[in-house]
Amino acid sequence: MDAAHQARIALTCLRFVHEAGVATRGDRDAYDAFILSAIANASLSSVNRDASTSAQFGSAERAAPDEALRPISINAVAQSLDLPFETVRRRVAGLVREGLIAATPNGVVVLASTISSAAYTAMLEANYRLAGAFYRDLRALGSAPAPSAPSEDLSSQSPLIRVVGRAISDYFLRAAQALVPLGGSLPTISVLVEIVLANTAKMDDQALSDWVRTAGRSGHPVSVVEVARRFFLSRETARRHVGLLQELGLVVRVHRGLVAVAPMQVQARLLQIAQANFADTRRFFATLDRAGVLADWTA
Repeated sequence: MDAAHQARIALTCLRFVHEAGVATRGDRDAYDAFILSAIANASLSSVNRDASTSAQFGSAERAAPDEALRPISINAVAQSLDLPFETVRRRVAGLVREGLIAATPNGVVVLASTISSAAYTAMLEANYRLAGAFYRDLRALGSAPAPSAPSEDLSSQSPLIRVVGRAISDYFLRAAQALVPLGGSLPTISVLVEIVLANTAKMDDQALSDWVRTAGRSGHPVSVVEVARRFFLSRETARRHVGLLQELGLVVRVHRGLVAVAPMQVQARLLQIAQANFADTRRFFATLDRAGVLADWTA
């Protein structure tokens, strides 16, 4: 597999993480969205543990009830997202006031009313479509498995959008845990991802090979204004995140805009992230294959 093909696979995964993150966030603050996603993911861990239970609460019509949900401590949420405890505690308090999660003696838990709401279900439907496109794109690149025959007891007349949503949440949080240390915070690393995707948009194989060879310096520049527009940020907020990325050596300014680069000191880390993501992607598709979702997507 040549460098351009490897880069295209990696960028396809990165684009999916980005698009799923945008769909999950909606118009919500990035920190609140990521924290709520982490709590929901942990709350549903017991549902995910058993394939038949996961399928039982897998369609749009059947969200897991409150008694099936499990709490997680605020400290565990903070550690899973690599965020300061006080930041998470303050944000969690706001989510409790909104009635999206509940505080219990054993931690915080997402409410069944939240995950069964129309807004949450619409987000799951959007992510289901994104995941299907992601699977087909990777299959075209020879990097996704063919579906195995679905088990009859896991079949469903309705798309298993909740099964896919839970798998996406796990995949997304694993990617965030790997990427955040590069940029120091979720919003900053999200801006970096946006710049990388803009730099590499519509590149052919030769351009991708040059991009890999030059550690990113051959990418198509993107303006701060465009970054702000793409990520729904104010220009000042976008400039602040770009400034942090410049200080870290991950973004350089050229005469036509911004280009994300991979300085020597982070290249080994980027390789580790890519290898971990390859394993996470296989895990993601294996989960969906057991539920018969891959077969549905190729039917």
